[in-house]
Amino acid sequence: MIWAIDDPEFSCGWVSPDGHTFSCVKNEHEKMARYLLLHMVNGVHTRRAKKHLLQAGWAMVFADGKLFAVQALTPEQSLRLNSCTAR
Repeated sequence: MIWAIDDPEFSCGWVSPDGHTFSCVKNEHEKMARYLLLHMVNGVHTRRAKKHLLQAGWAMVFADGKLFAVQALTPEQSLRLNSCTAR
């Protein structure tokens, strides 16, 4: 699986607490969450990966531009999202 990281054209996917973006297509949030959790966050494999990422401060961005986050966005996340939507 190959997903774009820190794509300047980011519009759909995940934003890490430190502001890095991980792009995916419309219906790949769960698949990408499992990959991120296993390979980049804590080495855990679970069917509830989206929940784990959200509880760890990640934000999920949908293709229509809507944002879902359990916690308040970090300054890094806000900065990254503002730079992506300013285009």
